[in-house]
Amino acid sequence: MAKTRIKIRGIYATALTRLLLDLGYGIVQPSEEIRDRFPMPDSEAKEDLSIVDRDDHQGVLIGGEKHAVEVLIGSLWEALLDMVVREIRDPEISRRGKEEKPGCFDAEFPGASKAALDGLRGRVVPTMTHHHSLRITASNDLDLVERQIEKTPPQKDKLERELMRRLVLRPLKKEGLIRIDHVKPEGQTLRFREGEILSLESERLFMRRSFHAGRYDGLDLPIEPGDYGITEVPLGGWWVKHAYFSREGTLKGQYWNVNTPVEPYPDRIRYVDLHVDVIKRVNEPPRIIDTERLQSAVAKGLISPRLCRKAMEVAHCLMDELGSDPFPFKVIS
Repeated sequence: MAKTRIKIRGIYATALTRLLLDLGYGIVQPSEEIRDRFPMPDSEAKEDLSIVDRDDHQGVLIGGEKHAVEVLIGSLWEALLDMVVREIRDPEISRRGKEEKPGCFDAEFPGASKAALDGLRGRVVPTMTHHHSLRITASNDLDLVERQIEKTPPQKDKLERELMRRLVLRPLKKEGLIRIDHVKPEGQTLRFREGEILSLESERLFMRRSFHAGRYDGLDLPIEPGDYGITEVPLGGWWVKHAYFSREGTLKGQYWNVNTPVEPYPDRIRYVDLHVDVIKRVNEPPRIIDTERLQSAVAKGLISPRLCRKAMEVAHCLMDELGSDPFPFKVIS
């Protein structure tokens, strides 16, 4: 049987080329850079599938015959744990270049997927941790550091830490306020009220947010004048914790959002919400909620069963920790 031929363009091209060659796909019309990096014939054959960056570079658009795209997505899910897939039904969005693809899917690459793609790229060329996140926001600085890593490999860890401090953590601290991009598997991005940064270290962020009216999601408690929340964010962690307090500082309830690994950017943090949450009202035992919404995301083909199992594993780990410690501040790996 002939190999499915794929044309790839964009910031994920090297990593995806490595992965797809390993999976037995054929790569056609490779860019000059890809030809330099991989021993492959310079094939100008027409592609069966095409992969191009999304406009925001948080993933790719995959176009081609629908069944072939679905087979490819199944293969990608084996390598990219938290990849989120959405079918694009608007023909104006599906059209890329001069051709209209009969099937087009949006594949989002959250934190764990980007880390896996960083590793795949690192098998081909020197690649720093957080490569693909930094490629989105600081491409030129990234190139300079990776050239240094190529010349002095033992300096890799030090150069990575310095670059993250300079390009991500320091700008965040300077802003003083931070935005949360809370992306739903279905595609909507909710932007929560900005929070005041209380502390920010290399692996953990604390912020304070004020509230004025409404109810606390999940806890089903009223928001009263003077209420505030302390949000804990383990960078790279699979959850974000919100603790809500009265004006006098009395704890009202706690809410753990289960999500893909948190990605820090110079002006925000970003993750994909996995629907399931853990809540704890004062003087009540903790509970896992919204598992049916997580299952629905699997049924709709948005996330893989493997990611569903991971989300439930995180939720149960949180429940276990709550059994012995009412304020768990441990990052779940």
